[in-house]
Amino acid sequence: MGNDGGWHITGVVGVIATTAACCKLLKLPVEQVAQALGISVSLASGIAVNYGTMTKPLHCGNAARNGVMAALLASKGFTSHAAAFEGNNGFYPSFGRALPTDFAPFKDIGRRWDLIEIGFQTKYYPCGGRGHTAIEAALMLRDRIGAARLGEIANIHCLVSKSSAARINTNYPGDVEAAKFSAAYVIAYSLVHGIPKIKAFTPEALKEPRTIAMAKLVTAGADPQLSDAFGESPAILKITLKGGETFEQRRDYATGSAKIPLTPAQLQEKFMDCATQTVSADTAKKLFAFVNTFEKQESFGEFWTLIRKA
Repeated sequence: MGNDGGWHITGVVGVIATTAACCKLLKLPVEQVAQALGISVSLASGIAVNYGTMTKPLHCGNAARNGVMAALLASKGFTSHAAAFEGNNGFYPSFGRALPTDFAPFKDIGRRWDLIEIGFQTKYYPCGGRGHTAIEAALMLRDRIGAARLGEIANIHCLVSKSSAARINTNYPGDVEAAKFSAAYVIAYSLVHGIPKIKAFTPEALKEPRTIAMAKLVTAGADPQLSDAFGESPAILKITLKGGETFEQRRDYATGSAKIPLTPAQLQEKFMDCATQTVSADTAKKLFAFVNTFEKQESFGEFWTLIRKA
């Protein structure tokens, strides 16, 4: 289901997860939890075609909003179908058409936790996760080739998995949202400027002549040998210089993945890059210290004070 059927999994599954979380926070009785989950499946939405536009992140906010609404409606007596998931025209047959339905995962609810067993990804770069391994391959080749020789590059060819190829492209982006899913842009930017942070995804950055010129050299394709397994998006980057010399780099897992988790320093760097877009560096440092000690805090008073400074 999810991305396999053309849906954006955050929108179609995230709303259900949010509803479940809200039900727990509201301490709803089991009967109302069932009603809330049934409501949530009718509020699930998100089409993958909108990757690269403002609508893609809207899926996340919409899932969160609808999850809250589903739980609140159920708490007031709003009802839904008892077989909203598995029934005729229910969630599974509607969103997962022609895909097998497996109820085995429900047998270990409360005993096995995906966050522990599978892990999670903290995005180190503020763009589509499918392109992160390509970014890191570019950064590695940048170090090997040397900044002084970047002008000798004749071609940059990127190979990714079949599903990744369907979600990224080699078009030069016309706006910031499109840049987040442009392999040509993120690879070119990484080669020219280094690690792409938030400033890489601004209208000003898209106009930078060196990045534009480098992006024109990028080609890409799908390699059926590269893994399409859940949570994996490997990339192979091959750079050919004008003199014929070639450099190749493969990257199977990106920084921030369960295989290569962010270090404490990288996590703080990422937080500061995001937070300082709206608050001062001093306030951001205090916020980071606070959220790192949530379990020890007796009150959220300081947190709300710091947030209001935004």
